[in-house]
Amino acid sequence: MWFPPRKNLLEDGSRPLLPVLVMTCWYSRYTLGQMIPTRKARDLLLGSWAHFS
Repeated sequence: MWFPPRKNLLEDGSRPLLPVLVMTCWYSRYTLGQMIPTRKARDLLLGSWAHFS
């Protein structure tokens, strides 16, 4: 889990600090990152599933 150094502007005008789910394949060192809305289990699992597919 990584948090960007600044808050991002969303479509509704708000500026939340969104976490980024980061995964790295240990063999090829290929890194993927995806911004997710919360750190709840549902969002973490869906973000992980998106990386695998």
